[in-house]
Amino acid sequence: MNSNLYNKDYEECLLGCMILDNSCIDAVQSKIKPEYFFYETYRKVYTAILELCNSHHVVDFISLSNLCKEVPVSTIAALTNNVSTASTFEYYTEQITNLYLSRSVYNLCKNAVQSMNGQNITEVLGLMDSEITKCLNGTSESTKETTKTIVEKFIKEVEDASKKTDKYLGYETGFEQLDDMMDGLPKGTLITLGARPSIGKSAFAAQMMFNMAEKKIPCAMFSLEMSNMSQIYRRVSAETGIKSYFLKHGMVTKSMSQLNKIQSCIGKIYDSDVYLFDTQNGSRNLNWILTTIRALSKVGVKVFFIDHIGLISHPNKSLKRYEQIGDMTMQFHDLSQKLGTTIIELCQLKRESEGKKPSLADLRESGDIEQNSDTCMFLHRNRAQGNEISIPTELIVAKNRDGGCGTLNFNFYPSTTKFEEVKVQNPMEHKSAT
Repeated sequence: MNSNLYNKDYEECLLGCMILDNSCIDAVQSKIKPEYFFYETYRKVYTAILELCNSHHVVDFISLSNLCKEVPVSTIAALTNNVSTASTFEYYTEQITNLYLSRSVYNLCKNAVQSMNGQNITEVLGLMDSEITKCLNGTSESTKETTKTIVEKFIKEVEDASKKTDKYLGYETGFEQLDDMMDGLPKGTLITLGARPSIGKSAFAAQMMFNMAEKKIPCAMFSLEMSNMSQIYRRVSAETGIKSYFLKHGMVTKSMSQLNKIQSCIGKIYDSDVYLFDTQNGSRNLNWILTTIRALSKVGVKVFFIDHIGLISHPNKSLKRYEQIGDMTMQFHDLSQKLGTTIIELCQLKRESEGKKPSLADLRESGDIEQNSDTCMFLHRNRAQGNEISIPTELIVAKNRDGGCGTLNFNFYPSTTKFEEVKVQNPMEHKSAT
């Protein structure tokens, strides 16, 4: 390994600082783990120092020599030779951390090169991104919270909330009664939207996404079974009331009023901050999706839609499918919390649920989807017979960790794949007691 990736003097001096002044041990321990030391001898000494400190013993030459008998006494005695003051411990802590990260990235790249075969580059990049994130998370300073620090945060949040002018705590979805029930789409959460096949979950998610985009909320959608162009056709159809069939067959070019509607709609779409990924310009690979979410969150994307989770390919083929689903939903949940983004995963319920209202029980055999989700919603309606103008549809909010649950009524228009809320006199009456 390149000699620039480790430094014996830094490791000696950090240990010397801790021996000279035991008061710096807690600060070092919060940032440095034993594996950060390149030399095994110094790793053993560091572990012994932590053991002594955590058992409330003084750390000095004698106690270390008695506890760390496999390390020569002369080695321990020499640790303080080049340290004149313990105040330099922060410098050595930072340098050892940086060297550890450098070695980790070096080994990661080396292994990636060895495992690449020209066909798996997307998977390799995804794994590299995931491992680098783990490295960075592993070297971040841990914080210890007490009731005092938590109460201080609480007071600040309440004070900040009193200054806000937004109507809802979460994001506005464009569906007023849904926003009233949930106080807006919750931030930093994993939301599952489930339905039987061909009920309209993709159309509902797309309508919600474009509604939010028009309110200047950056969004992205991973559409794993529908092309990006189909998404645009659907949005234009839902917005203008013109059937997709007429749009695709050029049957609107002679109507100025329809052309004006289309022009207004595509203008809104053009100006919206939306990223669309289908299987033509993306991948069904889990690691690629996770990597893309991380990258887009860094440029300000707030809400991610995944349509649908059943089509995602898990890298560990040895797991059973329900185990893969459980791992994927857990990774999405953890990622939403770490990044502060909202992830909405669509879930296709089994056809066995046909003819009855969906419930949380329909998710409980699907890889812990319910357990890992902060919110679970279901769409329910009768299937179209072919001549309906609109079909009554229910949106059932069955689980909501931070708000109300209940059922909202919509009308679904099959010809334009559009959902419209059925207004009630008091939308808040949908709320259940929480």
